[in-house]
Amino acid sequence: MKLRLTKVLSVLLCAALIIGTQHSFINAISNSPTAGVTAGDINGDASVNNKDLTRLFQYLSDWDVSVEEDALDVNGDGKINNKDLTRLFQYLSDWDVEIFVTSHCNHSGGTATCHTKAVCEICGRAYGNLNPDNHAGGTELRGKTAATCGEGGYTGDTYCLGCNKLISVGESTNPTYDHKHIERQGDKAATCWALGYTGDLVCTDCGMVLEYGTYISETDIHLHTRKVNDYAPTCTDYGFTGDIYCDDCHKYIEYGTNIEPTGHIHTEIRNNRAATCTESGYTGDTYCTDCGTLLSAGTVIEPFGHSGQEATYYRKGVCEICGEVYEDYKDFCCYDQLNENQKGIYNTIDAAVARLEMEWFELPFVEGTDAATMESDIRVALHAVAYDKPEYFWMPKNYVIQQFVDSFTGEHVKTEMSFSILSNDATRGYFNVTAAEKDAMQAELDEKIEEILALAQTYKTDFEKELFLHDYLCENISYDHASAENPNNADFRAYTIYGALINGTCVCEGYSRAMQLFCRKLGISCGLISGIGNGGPHMWNIIRIGDGLYYLDLTFDDSLENSGLEITYLHNYFNITTSQLQQDHELDDMYEGSQDYSDPNSDFNFFETNGDHTEYYYYTAVGAYIYANDATDAAQFALEKWQDGHTMVEYEYAGSINATTAKNLLANKLVGKLRVAGSAELPFGNYLILVFKK
Repeated sequence: MKLRLTKVLSVLLCAALIIGTQHSFINAISNSPTAGVTAGDINGDASVNNKDLTRLFQYLSDWDVSVEEDALDVNGDGKINNKDLTRLFQYLSDWDVEIFVTSHCNHSGGTATCHTKAVCEICGRAYGNLNPDNHAGGTELRGKTAATCGEGGYTGDTYCLGCNKLISVGESTNPTYDHKHIERQGDKAATCWALGYTGDLVCTDCGMVLEYGTYISETDIHLHTRKVNDYAPTCTDYGFTGDIYCDDCHKYIEYGTNIEPTGHIHTEIRNNRAATCTESGYTGDTYCTDCGTLLSAGTVIEPFGHSGQEATYYRKGVCEICGEVYEDYKDFCCYDQLNENQKGIYNTIDAAVARLEMEWFELPFVEGTDAATMESDIRVALHAVAYDKPEYFWMPKNYVIQQFVDSFTGEHVKTEMSFSILSNDATRGYFNVTAAEKDAMQAELDEKIEEILALAQTYKTDFEKELFLHDYLCENISYDHASAENPNNADFRAYTIYGALINGTCVCEGYSRAMQLFCRKLGISCGLISGIGNGGPHMWNIIRIGDGLYYLDLTFDDSLENSGLEITYLHNYFNITTSQLQQDHELDDMYEGSQDYSDPNSDFNFFETNGDHTEYYYYTAVGAYIYANDATDAAQFALEKWQDGHTMVEYEYAGSINATTAKNLLANKLVGKLRVAGSAELPFGNYLILVFKK
């Protein structure tokens, strides 16, 4: 590369460099119209930088121009860079100096390619021609196609990526003939009316038929068939399975067979109804639902009866199924309260008493019952017989037993019983009477009982019958004070119905047994109750009237014989409640089967009231209760008694008034009819007694 300067530039530049006035003479630089390069780009790398200044310094050196290095800091900023060259060219421009860069270098080095010239290793500028054979920048394969199983391929042409020139031409390749994806096409099954075909093997990649199929003869497989002429059998008629017909070939391919009659498979029960507690049911008639034929007639189902709580002496039997009362209250029967072992003993004792058994007799027992339990059960059973049988006036109260135990095992094996002698007279045996005496006394009793029953039966209601019996017995019996005060020497008849009805004298037990006997014969449930009355052993009755249980104490009502009044009995203890009774009575303990009753001093009851009923309490039932300031009903009751010929009447009056007030309330309504009046205050009530004028 050669620098050409005008004469003026050469003189000025040389002078300037020599005298060191580098800052004052370079004013401008411009492009030569023929140079074709950027102004200031001395080294020809298309940019203006400190390399151009270095190059310029090299040129000057070649011209033997001595230049100090500091002289290159044209702009005086203490650094040598492209800014100094720019400043120099600016000075030259100001002096109208033109610089033309011409090629004067003997270029060498570098490598030309198909798309770039060689770069001179001296000046760094491109020079020379392109080398079409030096393909630099990589190649690219174009137009390549792979061979398939049915078509050939092409290896592709090679192109230079630098000059985009075809370098080499590719070659064609043969098909691979490797059919990897094969399927059978056109196959179809043979039918009963047309040939089938196995199908061709076809390459799905190239579509080439690799193997042709074969035809398949018609088959006996009928795809579209149906059953015709079929019909079901009935209970009595044959059916038919039906013929098989092909809709494709229109042929009968199978003929049906007959089907036996089914018989009566589908049946139902008609006219059936369930039995109830009281009404019969019916199992129902069996009919065939297919043909309607009656196959069999049903049978009657008997009523199954009520079930649920059994009736007792204090409640009715209520059916758990229908809710109806199916059993009335049971009578006061001690036997019903006993366990199995006690009932067996009861029956044996009952029979022995009835026949006046004079010898030892064996008592039955449930297997496994020990001797101690047996002793307790004997006393319970004997107590029950005595309380259930008021007619046994001859029954002794004392007895002896002997028990037999296996000496090896200690097991109870036998118990015998005998009634003890109660009299020094050996001819009387073990009982209070002989058989002959018993028969004679029984005859007297039977006649008296029938007489009293005939009178009682003239009354309609149970309450009226009870009231009659109460009054009759109180009028015709006197209390046997001697027997009560000296029981060891008492006449045994004082404790029996015989003493009450024939002798007309007895203790509380005679009153109670007589009342019990008559009530039972009249269909009124009545039992015996034991306990303490006025501090001593006592007996009275429990009775059912209507739906209520009441206590009845004839002995206490028949206690006015020495009172000085013109009457001998009252009705203070007629159908009283538990709370009233407990004011001056104490009941023996209620029987419990688990207890030991072998002790003869342990008294007990089989019954007690269950609720306090007042409907048939005497004074309430007959209208003989005087309320405060109101005695109208009570007065009417007195008038009726007076008109019926009664000589007296008794009342209970309210606790809110006194006896005088009660008497005056009645006197105002009974003017001219009363003769005397008396009053009594008992633990559970206040009573007024009026005696009519004769």
